[in-house]
Amino acid sequence: MTLLSNEGKGLCFVAVQDAGVVGSIFGWLDNGEGAADGLTVDPQHRGLGIGTALLGALRRKLQKAHRVTSLSVYSQKHNPRFFAAAAKATDGR
Repeated sequence: MTLLSNEGKGLCFVAVQDAGVVGSIFGWLDNGEGAADGLTVDPQHRGLGIGTALLGALRRKLQKAHRVTSLSVYSQKHNPRFFAAAAKATDGR
């Protein structure tokens, strides 16, 4: 998997595998806090760590570039187990 990023007004990371897009996430800085939305992983590629890698890449970029210490993730509740696990992984619980 290759992660591509586009830095403009916000951030966009795209996961590419076998020359095809298999996932993406959008993020931005909001009053000093990181925000993420639109985490999408192709259904045939779920469960392979792609969503975790995308969320981690965004979090690391915001921490490094903007010293962000918190990240709000807007979810449509499509996969509550993933977001619960991701929250535990990023806050050390």
